[in-house]
Amino acid sequence: PTIVNAQKATDKIKTGQRVKMDATNGAIYIQDK
Repeated sequence: PTIVNAQKATDKIKTGQRVKMDATNGAIYIQDK
């Protein structure tokens, strides 16, 4: 799956964090904060 135009995603997602990608809705959820 690919999600594009995730503004500031590289600022919010840190190395080692787990994320959940919802390609149907175009969303990314950070699992570990």
